[in-house]
Amino acid sequence: MTIDTKKRFNFKNEGKMVNWWDEKETINSDMLVNNDTLTDIQFTRAKLSGDTLNIEIYQNDESHDHHYLIEIIKDKFKVDYDFSYPSDTTDRKIQTLDFMLTLDTKKFKKGKVVRGYTEFKGKCVQNCYDEMITAKGTFKVTVE
Repeated sequence: MTIDTKKRFNFKNEGKMVNWWDEKETINSDMLVNNDTLTDIQFTRAKLSGDTLNIEIYQNDESHDHHYLIEIIKDKFKVDYDFSYPSDTTDRKIQTLDFMLTLDTKKFKKGKVVRGYTEFKGKCVQNCYDEMITAKGTFKVTVE
């Protein structure tokens, strides 16, 4: 994990309100999966519990459910990514190969915004169309 307090981590459509299903959602990420603009992940949430911050970058729609998870405990972190199709009958298995994370702060407080950039590289070992999977993008999230 790298901290870069000078980087802005801005992205296109940041903060734009969109109608998503029956709710209004705010675009807080520009993450793409396999560099495909049809598989973007736009929404975020974060929960602070003790010294652990869990960030989820997610999107659910008619074709995919994406869940990109970042867990930060003190100065250590891990990243996990998974997706599913509504018609899935078999669990998907993705082997993590590499990941990285750059944040604008490591001081996490409820109500504060954290911005960053992250990348994930994995290999599908079961139930995917692509063997190699990448997910990368910029995000902002308000800590709850």
